[in-house]
Amino acid sequence: SNHINHENILNSQDFVNIAVGHNRMVISAHRKALAKHRRLILCDTEHVVTSRFLSCYDGYENEKLYIENMSRSQHYDLVIYLEPLDLELDGTRLEYDKKERDAQNKKLRNMIEGVHKNIIHIRTNSLNERIDLALAEINKYKRRV
Repeated sequence: SNHINHENILNSQDFVNIAVGHNRMVISAHRKALAKHRRLILCDTEHVVTSRFLSCYDGYENEKLYIENMSRSQHYDLVIYLEPLDLELDGTRLEYDKKERDAQNKKLRNMIEGVHKNIIHIRTNSLNERIDLALAEINKYKRRV
């Protein structure tokens, strides 16, 4: 099954709290950037991701809808989507089914593409290349605005 039933790990209110906390951080970062005349705020996640993880749990339709509505109210000028890394099973990670992982990534990618417009996909497994490509995209964006 694609669903998780680990109520003792996280519950629906945890996901709502994550989304609300994220909103507060973004608003605070925006205010600080404006006060310092900065044009760039970097966020490492957003509500679509939170909603996608919540969808792995059975039920919680009201919470999912609440978080999805929050995601529609956020606007990002540029989204850099880092495709999943090929994980090395080095004893620190759980084994995973590559087909299932790819299917889950496709669902998340489709959700993000349904909400955001300017999306750059980075598909390299090299951490240094991922950083270099992301910085290059950010710099291209900064030159346009």
